[in-house]
Amino acid sequence: MSKYAKLDFLFLFLERVLLKMDDYSHAPYYEDQTEWGCDDYYQLNRYLNRLFGFAARRMNEIDAMDVTKMSEETKVLIYVQIQFKNLTSLLEKENLSSLKDTQPLKKRLNLVENPKGVHEIYSKFNIGW
Repeated sequence: MSKYAKLDFLFLFLERVLLKMDDYSHAPYYEDQTEWGCDDYYQLNRYLNRLFGFAARRMNEIDAMDVTKMSEETKVLIYVQIQFKNLTSLLEKENLSSLKDTQPLKKRLNLVENPKGVHEIYSKFNIGW
């Protein structure tokens, strides 16, 4: 991922947290991931980590999520974040309820070049971390 792409992720994060924007149509979880590499998915995972880490303050964005517009990789990353942060009650929300049936990825997704497999939930869903 180029430094400009990283800045884009940072800008999106700051825009939503500091400016409290409510238009999430350009959120990174909706982006075309065809040409993405591990650095891009790593940045997406960091974004989702912060989003769900501050879930109580970021509920507007979580409520606005449309999982039908997301890739399988993104859906799994969201599910893993929800499980990792013990926020399973979010799966009762209408817009996230389809994530209850989340299955491990068929193709391994590495978030870093040399994954260490630190967190069991990531490994369980075929994500190298």
